[in-house]
Amino acid sequence: MRAGFRIRLGSALSNVHVYPSPPDTVNAPAVVVGSVKRSGRETFDPTNKVSVELLCVVSRRSTDQYATLDAMCEPSGSLSIQAAIEADGTLGGNVSDVTVVEVEQAGAVDIDGVSYYAAVITAEVWL
Repeated sequence: MRAGFRIRLGSALSNVHVYPSPPDTVNAPAVVVGSVKRSGRETFDPTNKVSVELLCVVSRRSTDQYATLDAMCEPSGSLSIQAAIEADGTLGGNVSDVTVVEVEQAGAVDIDGVSYYAAVITAEVWL
């Protein structure tokens, strides 16, 4: 699944680095495939659905980078994470289906002592 996000987003989003798991350092703009959550109730669900958090980060060196983050959070456009994911809902055959269910701009986050503007995009994935 993580590889599917890396391959799909990496091929669809030019100049955006995609990390399949949290790296030691980030080269922004970037998308980091973060935590995977499965609720107790869904553990025995035959559809095997999980929630995945995608952390989108851009540099804080210039406030114009916030426009890049906004574009990554839009439902459509050349930098849209949602549009990239939904253009191939199987992530290259790695999952049964995936859909974006929530986008939340988180403000500033620190990764390895470096501050970034960030947003969290939550996707539901059927394995």
